[in-house]
Amino acid sequence: MTYRFNVVLSLSESLAAGGAQWGYTGEHGTAHWGSIFRSCSGQRQSPINIETSNVNVEYWRPFILKNYDQPPTRMRIKNNGHSAQVEMDAQAAPRVRDGGLKGEYIFAQFHFHWGHDSSLGSEHTIDGVR
Repeated sequence: MTYRFNVVLSLSESLAAGGAQWGYTGEHGTAHWGSIFRSCSGQRQSPINIETSNVNVEYWRPFILKNYDQPPTRMRIKNNGHSAQVEMDAQAAPRVRDGGLKGEYIFAQFHFHWGHDSSLGSEHTIDGVR
């Protein structure tokens, strides 16, 4: 079985469809995403803060990488309304399996987060630091 892996909030899909407003603070902030976008009301949602004192170390089998040594034949950069997003064709895209994964994952896209200074931009934090 092959899975398509996007490192993107399903929020971006909802945004494109409905044009709703969202942000990281205030009435459209992360605390309200679940009520604004139903698909963002789960227990494992972005953004996350990794607290290093609470991390459990686990050892997994190594990943098996495929197509990582092949340059992509075609990529697209698009403005998705809040970021620059780079996509590549799934057929030639890098893939990863094993290492504790339940199936094969396709590298579908990557995107950027930025801000005016180092305190803005990143959704995720490590011990509260972006």
